[in-house]
Amino acid sequence: MPFDFSFAGQVRRIDAMLRSRFPNLHTRIFEVATHQFEIVFDTELQNAAEISEEFDNSIRFMTVPVTLSNQIPQSCITELVPLSDEDAMGEMAGLPLRCVDLLNLLASRFPAAGIMRVTDDPVSREAIVVVRSPLDDDTEDQLRSFVGSFQLPLSLTIQVTPSSEDMSRPDIDDPMFIWAASLRSGAPIYAKQDEVFWFENISNIARDQFPIHLFPGMEDEASRCYFDLSLGEKHMNLRQALLMYDEIWCSLPLAEKQLDFLAIQGLTKADLLEMVSAGRLRMLSTQPEERLDVRFLEEAYERNPHAVFGRRTTASLLLANVAT
Repeated sequence: MPFDFSFAGQVRRIDAMLRSRFPNLHTRIFEVATHQFEIVFDTELQNAAEISEEFDNSIRFMTVPVTLSNQIPQSCITELVPLSDEDAMGEMAGLPLRCVDLLNLLASRFPAAGIMRVTDDPVSREAIVVVRSPLDDDTEDQLRSFVGSFQLPLSLTIQVTPSSEDMSRPDIDDPMFIWAASLRSGAPIYAKQDEVFWFENISNIARDQFPIHLFPGMEDEASRCYFDLSLGEKHMNLRQALLMYDEIWCSLPLAEKQLDFLAIQGLTKADLLEMVSAGRLRMLSTQPEERLDVRFLEEAYERNPHAVFGRRTTASLLLANVAT
């Protein structure tokens, strides 16, 4: 079956981004000609011409042919259903993914699939996933469904290239880009389980079908507070906080700051681990685990798996709070 090339997924995502920037808008989306789209809303809510420049420069993806209008077109090929808030939060449909982004997502979702690289062919409009050995039918079906959920304007080709080499990570000049746990030799084991939790539950979390009390270790009604200790906080006393709250949540100091933090607090790593064992201390990862004391995190996880929240589980908690 020939591939039906379409910008529809990206247009729906752009519409959701527009509504997040201008939450008063109620929009409709029309494909007015082949690969030409209009997002329409009432002029009483917003004059389209007044925000068109901001839309083109800050919201619309550069290559996506969509404009704003206050007039419903007299005719159209089709009308698209806008993304609901839940779908916009819980799905990745329409996101402007690069090959390296797709590679990273696939390495997170299918760490055992032997994926070597992802390339694209703009002429044939293909995304090409190169694997080192043939995938079993179930894995291939899941991979195709996963990529299909992104609604990319590309078809998917899976290419088998036998190789005994590990995947070589492309150089990324972006400090905010974090590789999948399976591609990071220093990532602790809980980081991989963190990714599994995200992909298995994110859709239900966004739809408020996985509330906060269902998260691991969140069944009780304990009083909790949070401290950002990433730079080694000098203006708080951990012992006093423990007297006031049942649980202390924190992001740990960077590895090079941790000993200074402990000295200021008059504590040792063993003290922190005792707090973890007693269920009084929980740690949230807000950055690559390699910047922290990985061995300490692994020890804490061994003592209490509910005490260490990876980056994706931390993000899931925030999303669950928004959904609720």
